[in-house]
Amino acid sequence: MCSSDLHADRTTRGINAHMKLGGEIDGIVKDAHGHGLQDICVYANGRTGRRFLDAFARSASTGQYVMHAVTPGSYILYFYRCGNRGNFAPVFWKNSQTRAHATKIGVKSGSVIRHIDPVMPTGGVIAGTVRAKGQGNKRLRGICVIAEGRSTYGFDVTGPGGNYQITGLTTGKYRLYFERCRNHGDYLAQRRSVSVRIGHTVSGFDV
Repeated sequence: MCSSDLHADRTTRGINAHMKLGGEIDGIVKDAHGHGLQDICVYANGRTGRRFLDAFARSASTGQYVMHAVTPGSYILYFYRCGNRGNFAPVFWKNSQTRAHATKIGVKSGSVIRHIDPVMPTGGVIAGTVRAKGQGNKRLRGICVIAEGRSTYGFDVTGPGGNYQITGLTTGKYRLYFERCRNHGDYLAQRRSVSVRIGHTVSGFDV
């Protein structure tokens, strides 16, 4: 890093820079049928030496994404919904459900790494109905339902019939939190636990 003195009514010349080339990562995010998926976020997390690195992209309507100017280093890529309303579970490259089994990608200066094309698996689902205990089992709207897993998070708000559905979950155990967020009743928060399998629905999970 250098500095230069500046003076009014004078032009300081020779303040030049030499831009280094980064790398590029691109691909197409698809579903199990080979269709491109829009609004899937791609997060690259890596390091070089003691320096931590990251990069980000978002898939277009065709499922294509491009990460430009990626700092050279070793990366793990994570794909997750960020606007896509389909029931797709997050996935690491190369099609792994866990970070421990992810395939790292090495990026060099000027390199272009193509065909990083993940397949987004069908997610697990938790669905049920929230009722008011001791009030004729009245169905409650405006109750926030939060599913908190080891690496995946899901959220929904009950509708007029008290129903909720949380999609896009990976296999594992989840803590479910039920609490008022748009409901003005004096209902206390509740907590439950449930196990989920990717591609399966846990229905009738009522409180």
